[in-house]
Amino acid sequence: MRTLIRKGLCALIGCMVAAGAIAQAPPEGGRGGPGGRAGRGGPGGRGGRPRFDPARMQQMMMERLKETLEATDEEWQALEPMVGEVLNKRRDLMVGRMGRRRRDNAEDDTFPEATALRESLEAEDAKPEDIKAKLAAYRAAKQKKTDDLKAAEDALKKVLTAKQEATLVLRGIID
Repeated sequence: MRTLIRKGLCALIGCMVAAGAIAQAPPEGGRGGPGGRAGRGGPGGRGGRPRFDPARMQQMMMERLKETLEATDEEWQALEPMVGEVLNKRRDLMVGRMGRRRRDNAEDDTFPEATALRESLEAEDAKPEDIKAKLAAYRAAKQKKTDDLKAAEDALKKVLTAKQEATLVLRGIID
């Protein structure tokens, strides 16, 4: 009888330990432990999850934005390219402020003056006059990009309702 009770208790404890381990396990493809990742391997290299697709991410963001702006399909046909243009111009300006190329395509340098200035700073034999010339070119290009962004924002604001404009301002898409 004692042996039967002991075996029953051992089985119960084993089930509880297993249930606790399962409850603490990260979901498939989730993070495992501090700073680590669980679920590596399989299709896509990440536990069966598909690889990051920037185009799909942008499409999803635009769909959510359409819903947030409460735009009809007809309104969105006019707004979407304008919003996309503002987002692209804002991104390109930020790339220049960070002084590096966009990561998604190393060949696509959207702000060559920033790259030239950065490379000049990294060069051991850079002359002060070269750096000053590249800095002036960077500032001029940055001002042009800022002006282009302002023009795109102004064009977008002309077709927005007050509520839509306020929504885009709060989201940091327009100023």
